[in-house]
This record gives sequence, C-alpha cells and structure tokens, in this order.
Amino acid sequence: MAENNLEVMKDEMKKETMAIVARATRFEINDAVSDQKAVGILSEIARRKKKTVDARMFMTRPIDESKRNIVGFFKPFIEQFDKATAIIKGKAKDYYLAEEEKAKEAEKKRLIAEIKQEEELKKAEEENREPVIAETPAVPEVKAPEKTVRGVAGGSMTFRKHWKHEIIDLEKIPHIFWEVNESLIRDAVNKGLHEIPGCRIYEDIDTSVRR
Repeated sequence: MAENNLEVMKDEMKKETMAIVARATRFEINDAVSDQKAVGILSEIARRKKKTVDARMFMTRPIDESKRNIVGFFKPFIEQFDKATAIIKGKAKDYYLAEEEKAKEAEKKRLIAEIKQEEELKKAEEENREPVIAETPAVPEVKAPEKTVRGVAGGSMTFRKHWKHEIIDLEKIPHIFWEVNESLIRDAVNKGLHEIPGCRIYEDIDTSVRR
C-alpha cells in the first residue's frame, strides 16, 4: 500500500515539476509588469519546493535519527576494536623493521668480508706472494622477514612499503603543490579587497526571493 502511495506521489510530482519548468521556459520578462509577475512565479516555485523538501524530511528524519542512534551505540565498541588492531599492527611493524634491519646488517658484513678477501687476493697477486687470508668471522645468515605472515588459525598479515611525506619547511614547497583557499579570497573580497593578483574580481547580482 505504501509503495502504491509513493508511486502516485511520484507521478504527481513529476507532472508538477515538468509543468513548472515548462512555464519558466516559456515566460519572458520584457516590461515592468512581467518583471512583477516573475516575482509571483518565483514565490510559487519556492513555496512548492519547500513543500516537497518538507515531505522528504518528514519521511527521512526518523530514518536519519534511527541511524544516528545505532551508529552512536556501536561507535565506542568499534573504536576499541580499532585501538586493539592499531596496537598489534604497530608491534608487528616494529618487529618487521627490526628483522629487516638485522638482515641488512648481516648482508653488509658479508659483503665487506668478501671485498676484503678480494682486495687481499689482488694485492698478493700484484706483489707475487701468497695471500694472507684472515679467518673470516662467521656471519650468521639472517633472512629478510616474510612480507606476508599467515596465522595458525587462518588469516594473514601483509606488509607493504610505501612512501609518505612530512612538511618541514612550507616556504620551500614548490607552487605546484599549493592549494588556493577560495573561502579566504571570498571573505577578503566581501570585506572590500578588490585587487588580488591572479584574480578577476567583478560585481555580480544575486536574486533572492521571499515568499
């Protein structure tokens, strides 16, 4: 029954709005009398629009209020889940970075040892002598941490590196990354500032309608 009522309302509103747009399209302002008539038409349009908006609000307000209440009820509990998730993710990230650093350090030591041996072999060959190979300290093999860790009971956690930024000197940022704050410009123009480099400031007319 409710759906039928909505369909009837939809058909009526469609006819009404199409008629109003058609009337506005046909209407012409060419003298003081027609200019006055335009005021009456605008008032009528504003009145019908308000009636339509009020009908919409009547139907959606209870839904919006119910949604707000439901969201508010669950919000603090969801926030605690997010907090716990952030804690575990932070610890997993710290562990990953620490293991990655260990692997890098081990690889660095191995490469240094290899370079020293190669240098000694080359030097011994140039000096026509037996190379003195120092006992290479044992460098434990440290594997880079897995980028994806799978849980015993299912699920997985994946680490992905990405670049981030932090502004440390605003004046050195290239202009291409600047964003113009139009609200500040609009406020300055309204307060009387009518010359701003890079802006065309002009006077326009707004039309307001009172029912």
